[in-house]
Amino acid sequence: MSLPAPPPTVSRGAQVVVVAAAFVAAFGAGICKVADLDFWWHLKTGEVIATTGQIPRVDVFSFTAQGHEYIDHEWLFQLSQFWIYHAFGPAGIAVAKSLVIALTLSIAGWYALRRGAGPVAASGLLFLAVAGGVIRYIERPEIFTVLFAVLTWVLLDEFVRGGGRRLLIPIPLIAALWANVHAAVIVGIVIQGLVAAAVFFEARPRFMPIALATIASTIASLANPFGYRVLTVPFELTAIIESGVVNNDEWRSPDLYRTPVFFLLFAMAAIFLVLAARERRWRSIFVGAFLGYIALRYIRNVSLFCTFVPMLIAPEVARLRTAWKGALLAAGVAALLVVLTVRYPFERGFGVASYFPDRIATWVEKEDPRGHMMNSYNMGGYLAWALYPERRIFIDGRNEVFLSLMQQLAAARSDSRAWNRLLSEYQIEYAILEYVDTLDQVTTIGRDGKVTQSFAPITATRFPRSRWALVHFDDDGMVFIRRNGVNAKLLDREYTAVYPEGAGYQRAQVESGAADRARAVSELQRKLREDPQSRRAALLLRSLTQNR
Repeated sequence: MSLPAPPPTVSRGAQVVVVAAAFVAAFGAGICKVADLDFWWHLKTGEVIATTGQIPRVDVFSFTAQGHEYIDHEWLFQLSQFWIYHAFGPAGIAVAKSLVIALTLSIAGWYALRRGAGPVAASGLLFLAVAGGVIRYIERPEIFTVLFAVLTWVLLDEFVRGGGRRLLIPIPLIAALWANVHAAVIVGIVIQGLVAAAVFFEARPRFMPIALATIASTIASLANPFGYRVLTVPFELTAIIESGVVNNDEWRSPDLYRTPVFFLLFAMAAIFLVLAARERRWRSIFVGAFLGYIALRYIRNVSLFCTFVPMLIAPEVARLRTAWKGALLAAGVAALLVVLTVRYPFERGFGVASYFPDRIATWVEKEDPRGHMMNSYNMGGYLAWALYPERRIFIDGRNEVFLSLMQQLAAARSDSRAWNRLLSEYQIEYAILEYVDTLDQVTTIGRDGKVTQSFAPITATRFPRSRWALVHFDDDGMVFIRRNGVNAKLLDREYTAVYPEGAGYQRAQVESGAADRARAVSELQRKLREDPQSRRAALLLRSLTQNR
């Protein structure tokens, strides 16, 4: 069985072109306002680590899961993010994120050159990779997972092609670092195992060194504060998602509308890897199939797959005619321009995205409501950052920490009695809620047995005005207090006739006589005097005053 030929050398000019393409694409896609909902509890955890010198092992941010085991497999990422944020603010986070992405793309582009793709085709592939994976270019530890996975693949493949066991030495060290940044270190171990299996058939003399490196990486990944538990976290999270208890966006399958370029790259990879089978390049096929599978299952893995595509198909692209390579560059440029303009998924600029409840947090600090707080799932991370330790949150995005609570919430979705028991059990005095403008169908059975159906927003059924008072709302969410609770002093802030949630619900309430029009208009005008920039209040007021 013959070994692969040594890789060709790459000109400095070609490298400069590809690295420049990588940096332009990475910074064009990466510079945006802080967008990730979970970024804030990561940041708060980093602050706790920096100030106490200890890595948390139990939850401290909530009152619902206080003391529950917390496997903080991302502690090193959290600490680094806090240092950057503390020194440079959101702009520093955006630049640091873009630098990591640029480094990752530069390595992938360099590797594509090593496989003969040429600077034109390699640049086109990088642009397509960014256009396909931009939806995951957010402030999460997975950007380091992509970097570490790319480094692992390049070192393994360079060893297979050119020998030199020194290339394998960094791989266990990468695994040790990776295990303290993100539990997806298991992905790197799987990649190594797949390469070892493929090399057994491709270049058997290389099999044993790679197998030993895989074993060493597995052992090295245990060098973290939680040992083997870090390797089990991805499986625990997957089981939670598959149970249907939580509907988390990053664990959904990608769709053609949101990620069209991903599906284009998937089709390209499938075609070119079929051609690779004729040359028995099983390592590319095995790794490509694995990454393609996990990307199709969960949108959080889309960027990982897209970044690997230029490396996996580079040998086949190298055989294309010059015109086809030019077409590949043109397609990459076009896709990237569309994604960076009309299809860009984030808010441009430096700072914090507009949908975080910063004004609600400010209101809470000013008005000082007492007792236990309920909050929407997506708001928990920011509220932990803004309000802890003075206040403890109800829930945030750490699914494994809040599994029991999420099971209770799932059971209470369609059972008002279970919902009321939950509010009573946790002694909820006020609630900070995001808007859900889709109306729910509500079935009511009267005393005479008559069944009626209507449509109402979630807050109308979960927090009825007879027991709860709306005391604040802005463009990010609402605050309700329990009427007969400890925050009765805030009732003078109540909006008695305003229903800010639910498409058309405010107008329907007025037209049905359930809410007084004059009072609603007066309260909305009051809101706009206090908050002239409130788009939601302006829209509600317009819906009540137009055509009169």
